[in-house]
Amino acid sequence: MRVDNNHIIIFGTGGHAKTVISIIEAEAKWQIYGLSDVAGNKKEKKSVLGYNIIDFRSNASQLQQANITRGFVAIGDNQLRAKITDDLLSKGISLVNVVHPSAILMTNATIGVGSLIHAQAVLAADCRIGSNTIISATAVVGHD
Repeated sequence: MRVDNNHIIIFGTGGHAKTVISIIEAEAKWQIYGLSDVAGNKKEKKSVLGYNIIDFRSNASQLQQANITRGFVAIGDNQLRAKITDDLLSKGISLVNVVHPSAILMTNATIGVGSLIHAQAVLAADCRIGSNTIISATAVVGHD
């Protein structure tokens, strides 16, 4: 089954993924196709907050056939998130940004790919957020 181009896979199934799911639902920009346990958690859970956990590695061709080429790495560990991001990018998966609707992005604030901006965060004028960055709730990133 082919899906709309706004469907994404969340890579990660832990606590950070729950936060990401909540922000994605509030943002209402992306549709979650499912989650993939890329961190190797050994738990036997089959879903997170009602979204199915799928085996991305064995279903990569199925995802391509369904036209799912975007995702978000929802892993809090910075080094592991970077490693998984590099792996996904090498496989042709592009990363989206997830921005809570209550976040404030001032003039010319830029965000690198795969970044998460939590609720009530403020990105001041001309600030630059790198790729794969997590900006916590109520954080303020100054101008320039």
